[in-house]
Amino acid sequence: MRRRLLGPVLVVAATALVLRLDVFRDGTAPPVVRDPATPLVDPPQRAAFPLFQRLAVGGSGPAPPSPAQSATFGGLDARQLPGVNPADVQIAVGNGMVVQTVNSSIAVWTTDGRLLRSQSLAEFFSGTGVDRSRDAMTDPRVLWDPVSGRFFAAVFDITRLELDVGVSTSADPLGPWTVYSLPSSGCPDQPRLGTSDVAVVVTDDLFSACRSRGRFLGGEVHVLSKADMLAGAAAPRRANLGPDSRFGAITPAAALVSTPVVYLTSVSQTGGSLNVFAIDSPSPTSLPFKQVALRSALTEPGDSPQRGSAMPLDSGDDRVQNAVYDGTTLFVTASEACGSNGARACGRVIGLDPRTPRLVRDTTVVLPGSRSLLYPAVAPDSRGNVVVGFVYTSPTDFPGLGYTYVRPDGVVAAPRDLVPGSAPNESGRFGDYSGAARDPVDPSTVWVGAEIGQAADGTLESWGSGIASVRVPPQPPAVVATRAVVRGSTASASAELFVEGLPTRYRFEYGAGGSFGSRTATATVSGDGRSEPIAGVLRGLLPGTVHSVRVVATNAAGTSTGAPATFRTAPGPPRVSYAAPAAKRVRGTAVVRALVTSAGAATRVAFEYGRTRAYGKRTGSILVAAAARASLVVARVPALAPGDHFRVVAANAQGRSAGRDRVAPR
Repeated sequence: MRRRLLGPVLVVAATALVLRLDVFRDGTAPPVVRDPATPLVDPPQRAAFPLFQRLAVGGSGPAPPSPAQSATFGGLDARQLPGVNPADVQIAVGNGMVVQTVNSSIAVWTTDGRLLRSQSLAEFFSGTGVDRSRDAMTDPRVLWDPVSGRFFAAVFDITRLELDVGVSTSADPLGPWTVYSLPSSGCPDQPRLGTSDVAVVVTDDLFSACRSRGRFLGGEVHVLSKADMLAGAAAPRRANLGPDSRFGAITPAAALVSTPVVYLTSVSQTGGSLNVFAIDSPSPTSLPFKQVALRSALTEPGDSPQRGSAMPLDSGDDRVQNAVYDGTTLFVTASEACGSNGARACGRVIGLDPRTPRLVRDTTVVLPGSRSLLYPAVAPDSRGNVVVGFVYTSPTDFPGLGYTYVRPDGVVAAPRDLVPGSAPNESGRFGDYSGAARDPVDPSTVWVGAEIGQAADGTLESWGSGIASVRVPPQPPAVVATRAVVRGSTASASAELFVEGLPTRYRFEYGAGGSFGSRTATATVSGDGRSEPIAGVLRGLLPGTVHSVRVVATNAAGTSTGAPATFRTAPGPPRVSYAAPAAKRVRGTAVVRALVTSAGAATRVAFEYGRTRAYGKRTGSILVAAAARASLVVARVPALAPGDHFRVVAANAQGRSAGRDRVAPR
């Protein structure tokens, strides 16, 4: 994985099994006081001044069904601060407003695209007591916290070598904000932001210097008391964890619901798994983690071609792009190489149960034709569909904003263009990330935003951005996690049914040998919830046999058949019958034939025969291996005369069975 720092690319190799990080809790930290004109070359010297500064910030100024969009408009562009690349687009939506941040500025829009205010990041993070209006700032993050009804934002102040974290004092992003500074002992690149009910978490990749030969020192995690920040405390409780060189791009999840835990994730150094962390306190002393193996390893994409230029577009790397937690699933996205010889870039959409943790979804999103997908960002809607916003580019496309969605069952919808680009980008840097946010007023709507190719200032080194709201259309239900638990001669089947907001009918179909000839009675669930656990009893099962079960569900938008699950019933007594004919004479000798199903246990088979139904004579036993299907058992019985009686008998560890009496042919 490449570690990017304001242009230079640094390579980090690391392995890890246990995470142990230093903790600072004394309320102060080694800040940096530099003249803005001083070149950032060497690691900063330490000084002492209060860690937190409370500032009041204000301002004024102006396959599924194809995805549907509600609103689309152009966002901020390179004219706000010419020469700054890449765009680093982020969006947050709350209280009927859209807040966009880019690498130079922050803007507030109405949901129909009317600009309410735009100002530089330096102006926004300035206020009473601290004037940052001339500082160089980068890598902004912004989110809406639905639990507190506030906006949170973070940025890296390059001039002061500090992270600045802000919270709005109300639900109105145009009103005052309280800003806290977190001075750094190095260069805290690419901060990332997440929240829970108890904590606000900011992470960064710490380098020894912001220019020249800065060394990657490791990932850092800063934890602040959310209650203290919301109350405007001068010095909120907090803990710093790190840096640790074994981890980079640690990404806290934006929480869409009330949760006591902030979940964080990062890609392992091999790319074959995700590291999952959990913070349940504003004052953690350690940060243990667990690894979750992926379906396949993430591989770093190469640069991607673009229309109108021989210079390829910077595709980024395979680090985590964003993470969102909806109360049950931690959704994560990343870029990866795909196509023939990995020549294109695709998106990876991953779902984890972070409490276990375990992998529940893992889907690769591949664009049609020769298009590459760059800088994906995800947010789930209220029905469990994961909306993916991204940049697309190809030899015939300028870089533009597009989107698709992934259903709960992993089916990817046909992608759709939202805001096309109008020029190539030849700055050499693009991305580094895009934004996605669920609308709290209408949770069926998800907003996406990304950098696009646009000669905003008349040069190909500049850029534009696009913003759009999208809504997944009504569609057939989705079925996931079908399973069955055997209980004697029956089984209890269950699954999770995503109803897509519509009343839904469903049934379980099942059978042996890959057939689905049996079914449960049809049941109905309402369309009120996001998903419903469903269950049914499977009856008449054959012992010692592999069965299959699936769910067929129907709503007003159509019918879906879930992926089948298989299960094996417990062994039982053997089952016997006769082949046709049951007996015949071959060259004067009687030959008897039977069909024996061993029912999952090794079975001994013999034939009893004699002049009457008392039989009295018996052939030697024949061993039939444990199997689900019937086996033909044949025995030569020279002493069986015409008119004699015979029958087949079979026994295994589960019991004994005997066939009906038969009479040898004359």
